[in-house]
Amino acid sequence: MKSRVSKRAGAKRTSKDQNRAGADGASELDRRIADAYPLETIRAIASRHGFNGDDAQWHWAIRKAARLYLVRRQWSRAKSSASRKSSPLDKIAKPARNLLTKLRADPEIGSDLAANLLMLDEERLKRLLSREEFLRVERFYADSVEMLSLMVAAVEHHARNRLPGKRGPKTDEALYSFIEYLREFWRWTLGRRFTVDYHKGAGLSHAYLFIEDAIAPLDKVSSVRIVNMMRRVIAEFSHRVSD
Repeated sequence: MKSRVSKRAGAKRTSKDQNRAGADGASELDRRIADAYPLETIRAIASRHGFNGDDAQWHWAIRKAARLYLVRRQWSRAKSSASRKSSPLDKIAKPARNLLTKLRADPEIGSDLAANLLMLDEERLKRLLSREEFLRVERFYADSVEMLSLMVAAVEHHARNRLPGKRGPKTDEALYSFIEYLREFWRWTLGRRFTVDYHKGAGLSHAYLFIEDAIAPLDKVSSVRIVNMMRRVIAEFSHRVSD
C-alpha cells in the first residue's frame, strides 16, 4: 500500500516539475517578447507604416509572430546541436570494414582463428576433438564472419546516414514563420499587397520595410535573409492559390 502511495506521489511530483519547467519556459518567452515589444515600440512601428498602433489585432499579431520566431529558433538550434553529436558507431565503421576485408582476403587467418577458437576452451581441448567437431568449429567461424559482415553493413549504413549531405538553400524556419504570420496581418487585416522588390542588396517595398522594422527589436537580421524568406513566403502562397 505504501509503495502505491509513494509511486503516486512521485508521479505527481514529476508532473508538477514538468509543468513548472514548461511554465518557466513560457514566462521566459513572455519576458523576452515584452522587453522587445513594449507598448511604445508597437505603436511606433504602426505609426511609421500608417496604421492604428492601438489596434488589438496588431498587438496580437506582432507578439504572436515574435513567439513563433523565438520558439522556432530555439528548436532549430537544438536540432542542429543534436545532428553534430557523433555516435560511437561512427568511429568503428572503418576499422570494422578493414577487419572484415582482411579476414576474407587471407585464408590462413581464417584457419588460425578457427583453431584458436578451440584453444580458448580448455575443457573442450582436453577432450580429443574429432575431425567432425573441428569442421563444426570451422563452420562456426565462417558463420561468425558472415555475421560480422552484416554488422559492418549496419554500422556503415548508420555512419553514412549521419554524414551531412550536399548543402542546399538554408531554410530559416524562425524567420519564415515570423514573416508568414505578419504577412497575414498585412494582407488581410490592413488589406495591403505583400510584395518584395530586390535592388542592390535591399528590398524596396512597403511590405519589406514593415518586416524589417518589425523584426528589428527582436533580432538582428540581414536584408538578404529577409528578402529571401519573403520571396519564399510569397512563392508558396502563390502556389497554394494556384492549386
